[in-house]
Amino acid sequence: MPYTTRPIDASPWDAFAELMERNNGVFGGWWCIGFHPEGAERGLDHRETKRKRVVTDSAHAALVFDEDGSAQGWC
Repeated sequence: MPYTTRPIDASPWDAFAELMERNNGVFGGWWCIGFHPEGAERGLDHRETKRKRVVTDSAHAALVFDEDGSAQGWC
């Protein structure tokens, strides 16, 4: 099966969110902000914090899509 990669930015946010929700986030619900400066702050909405990073192009990651256009992974 062919796979393609795309940087995570505002355009594939919905695909990234669907991938995270389908898999209960990363490590059981975590929205992958631990390596960002604000990751250690308490009381943050991690999903919203990640969304803000993605739409402002400061997430520095990529999505892996299958041939049907569904996100299957991120790196």
